[in-house]
Amino acid sequence: MGPNWPSETLNIFGAPDTGPESPPPLTEEQCEIARLPGTTRAIVLAGAGTGKTHVLAARLSDLIGSQGVGRGEVLVLSFSRAVVAELRKRLSAEGVLKGVYPATFDSFATGMLASADPGGTWREQGYDERIVAATRLLRGSDVARSMVADLAHVLIDEVQDLVGVRAEFVMRLLEAAPGGFTLFGDPAQGIYGYRQADGGDVGGFCQIYDWIRRRFAGALLVRRLTRNFRAVAPVTRSVLPFGDRLQASAP
Repeated sequence: MGPNWPSETLNIFGAPDTGPESPPPLTEEQCEIARLPGTTRAIVLAGAGTGKTHVLAARLSDLIGSQGVGRGEVLVLSFSRAVVAELRKRLSAEGVLKGVYPATFDSFATGMLASADPGGTWREQGYDERIVAATRLLRGSDVARSMVADLAHVLIDEVQDLVGVRAEFVMRLLEAAPGGFTLFGDPAQGIYGYRQADGGDVGGFCQIYDWIRRRFAGALLVRRLTRNFRAVAPVTRSVLPFGDRLQASAP
């Protein structure tokens, strides 16, 4: 069984969508990613319009429907509530939503604190301070680490937006969770990395990507989604060749 989060932490999306549209079929490269074994540790570089959220939903569907991973053994995280709401819509279309609760990093950290330290001072703190407190629990609390010990797979969307305390939180989470992971992101869409140059948060895609490559050396797969479904006009297709250069670890 996976972590038993408080219901008020999980049910933040309202009523599920009704009558979801059927998802489009997967391309060959999308299918390869979706069907990777659950023990795989992978980073998927996916530019805008390449269907990464669709592949994430298909990956989750394959883990649960074909590989026998329990719904409570999968964790799905993303950066913003808007993205989480979109994930909920896509998962509903895949028919695997029940028992799977996509969450933001902030709501997941809050749920961890509520379960492991219900009377703590974190309730008076802001989101960044809660992330720091949850990271501290993952480092030193057997209770907190046991809450992620049964995770068979972690899926993270928009990984390029991880900076500062949230990047550190995810690093400790990936260390504590024993199973595989699939991280989806696009360095070209990172909107918070500028804070490093301004002397603000440290982190960002380059740092977390380099850390993952070192920490999981020899066991990390890097895959790319290359077909763009959004760029159909000649002027938009003309700039697609720049995508690979923008997805480099140091573009």
